[in-house]
Amino acid sequence: MAIAGALTLSGCAVVPTSPLSADVAARCGNCRDSVHIVFVHSPVDPADVAGLSKIADSFCEAGFENTTTFNLYQDGSPESLACRVREIHARCPGSRVMLVGFSSGALIARRAAKRLEPDGICIDTLVYLDAAVLHLIREEEPCNVLRHVLIFREGMPIPRVGDCPEICRVEEWNHFRVPTTQCACDKLLCEAIRLVDSRGHQQAPYEPAPPTPAVPYQDVPTLQLPEPTAQATAESRVFLLPAPRSQPAWFKPGGIEVDSGRIASVPR
Repeated sequence: MAIAGALTLSGCAVVPTSPLSADVAARCGNCRDSVHIVFVHSPVDPADVAGLSKIADSFCEAGFENTTTFNLYQDGSPESLACRVREIHARCPGSRVMLVGFSSGALIARRAAKRLEPDGICIDTLVYLDAAVLHLIREEEPCNVLRHVLIFREGMPIPRVGDCPEICRVEEWNHFRVPTTQCACDKLLCEAIRLVDSRGHQQAPYEPAPPTPAVPYQDVPTLQLPEPTAQATAESRVFLLPAPRSQPAWFKPGGIEVDSGRIASVPR
């Protein structure tokens, strides 16, 4: 009955028009195509009263055509969401992925990201949308999330996730109305634009270093060895060896006689 009352109070969700929609068209079209956004529904909201499907449609209209939704009852378990992310990177390596988990859908998004750790696949942005359930079910946070964004109502405690997460407060008391507030929609679109800009920065052209000029083989100097006759006429020299500090009984001071570059004798 509590859920039914909340649904009645929520009414029909209406997605506000964000002023940032005009900024999306100014971004590179190819860069927008490389951004994939998945809105994860809450299992306690099977009727989608929160309006996540409508928000996804507004993102597609704004220019993010690779925006989809994930429903636990229709699309499967968190492993199914992880497989969807794997397919995205398999089709288009270097894609940017943003998962938006509303309410208990945040658990699904977090568990999907956790399953991608062994594959070395990162989630560029993980958004927890008014997910108070994170305080009740504490699980290890995945290490492959590059950025955490928390959009919570005023007065709701903020869970400790990630390093320096981005926090956005929404002035709305109704849990089911949080996703379609102006503040939440603007923040979600702002994060999507951020992925576009960072993707364009990564694909910026660069000037390769000039190649090292090859040295022709004939220009490489060769080593000049002395003539054998010169070695034959060399005078014999004697090199004196210093006596050690403690002389053994068998040691006798002397030297090494060198004759034409060869050791002739070692007197003792």
